Amino acid sequence: MVLEKEFEDFMAGEDSTKSVDLTLLFIPGYPVLIKICEPEIVELFELMRDNPNVDALIHGHVCCADDFKLSFDRALMVTDYLITRGISRDRITYKGHSNKDPKFSPEVTEGDRLANRRVTIDFTKK
Repeated sequence: MVLEKEFEDFMAGEDSTKSVDLTLLFIPGYPVLIKICEPEIVELFELMRDNPNVDALIHGHVCCADDFKLSFDRALMVTDYLITRGISRDRITYKGHSNKDPKFSPEVTEGDRLANRRVTIDFTKK
């Protein structure tokens, strides 16, 4: 999987941090993953579980309008998913960015808007 390859490169490299733009995409207006993205959140959990020397800063994003709460809730949803499956709360931080850091701007197509409803993660080696 794509995340696994990026993560392996990060672990083998010299850098202590790595930003990854996940394909965790959300239903418009909700902190709910689109079903096809579920394998990637499972992969994220497995990578965190198997690498206890890595912490994560989870960033939530939205499209279309300024909505800090929704971006925060998306980051929190991923955080809760990891914690309820056994990843230590001490290893995860999260924050929302509203629509202040879009992947695509201007958002011309539905694909642009879909891509902006996302989560990014900064991994840090301890």
